[in-house]
Amino acid sequence: MSSHISALGYIGMDNKKEYGKLLAWAINEVEQWQIIQVSSTNDVFWQGKAVVNEDVGFMLYGVNDVQDEPGEILGMTPWGRARYPFSLQEIDFDVKDQGGFEIFAEGWEKNYGKWVTFYVQNVLEYYEWLANNDMKTEMACYLAGLCYTGEIMAPYNDHIAAEQEVAAAGTEDHAQKRRRKKKLSDQVLGYFIQKQNTVEDVVFMGEILELELLVNPETEEGFYWMYIKMEDELRVEVYINTSDLEGSPEVGRRLKGACWLQGDVQFA
Repeated sequence: MSSHISALGYIGMDNKKEYGKLLAWAINEVEQWQIIQVSSTNDVFWQGKAVVNEDVGFMLYGVNDVQDEPGEILGMTPWGRARYPFSLQEIDFDVKDQGGFEIFAEGWEKNYGKWVTFYVQNVLEYYEWLANNDMKTEMACYLAGLCYTGEIMAPYNDHIAAEQEVAAAGTEDHAQKRRRKKKLSDQVLGYFIQKQNTVEDVVFMGEILELELLVNPETEEGFYWMYIKMEDELRVEVYINTSDLEGSPEVGRRLKGACWLQGDVQFA
């Protein structure tokens, strides 16, 4: 199993030496640093985006007391573009450590009827929005999960039909019937479960509605973008490296996996 950075075509970046090379590359690729001073704390936050292509990038961030230039790099996070808006209500933001740059958002997805938590990438826009006190009851978010493991499953309807065919044929014994009933009780089209300790990490399963095979131009590794229907009306976009995926993805089949959920909030 890889880390979530591998989802965008970066296998093996848990190695400190390789990660250091990637960080140095990303710093040089930032075209413009965004800087903002928060009046309530006098902290100067800065952030830059290193773009690989339209689907892949890295967010670099830090905080210091100089208003015209960035200071020490505090961190770097992988960024994957989401193509579809994801509407959330009653969003609450939670600022963790890393100098105020580790921010999580939790909002209510009304169609699915569940709270969704994710890592916020556009941090400076959050602080600008906070300064303007422009509170909203509903926001569009662009969320994409970066998978570190995944397995292709049979289509939901095909799986059920196969079980029912065996039962109708009357060829199973009592033990087989018990196993079938237990298995059927566990079968669902999909699910979306956020972990308790790291709430931005999600285990999921859902039907593949759309998919596209992409190539990272820097590493030449292949990775997939997929649009997944989980249960009810919940649809989530995910990325996964071909090396971390077991099986061949097709529209209609299901993807079961785990991901780190990140994205941008449309504050304006």
